[in-house]
Amino acid sequence: MNVSGPTGSAGVEMANWGLILLGLTVVLILTGLVLGYMALGDIRRERGRLGGAVMATVAAGLLPSLVICGVCGALMTLLGSALVGSAALRPENVWGLLGLVVGMVLSFLMLRSMYRGAKGWEPVAAVPVERSGMATAALVLTILGGALLLVALVGRWQFYVPLSLGVNVAGLICGVLSRSEPTGRWCAWLSGGMFVVLLLLTA
Repeated sequence: MNVSGPTGSAGVEMANWGLILLGLTVVLILTGLVLGYMALGDIRRERGRLGGAVMATVAAGLLPSLVICGVCGALMTLLGSALVGSAALRPENVWGLLGLVVGMVLSFLMLRSMYRGAKGWEPVAAVPVERSGMATAALVLTILGGALLLVALVGRWQFYVPLSLGVNVAGLICGVLSRSEPTGRWCAWLSGGMFVVLLLLTA
């Protein structure tokens, strides 16, 4: 009995259905992108009085968010491959995952900006405050930690890695303790990110 014919035909039909579904998905995402931007424009012209800003933001920002996450993941994987070799391409390596997290953060900031632009949100005027000593220490340690990380990456001087780890941990602690100030919050995020990169280098 010859069963090769029906099996091959079924495989071709499944492939055709897969291509159809893929094409339909692309068309729907592009349609949502166009309609979402149109809706955001209408909401912006009405000064945020129209509803549906959340759904319009999601529709307009879905495709750009996917592109941002994909590009960040690919770039971080390539960076890990350049720094630690082919081990960065293994599934258990977290370079690509770290890039995905960065892409998700950037996508969130983009979506928030789109939503606020449609609703007519305006930032509250910040009251100037004097930077505390803890925030200043966090700023100095973050800059020093970044310089040591750059030296370790460019010069491939691994003996700077433990020193940079210690400096970034100190910057992270100072930033967390002064998180009530914008300088402290930014330093905490930057020092924490550099600490994760250093852990990846030593893994």
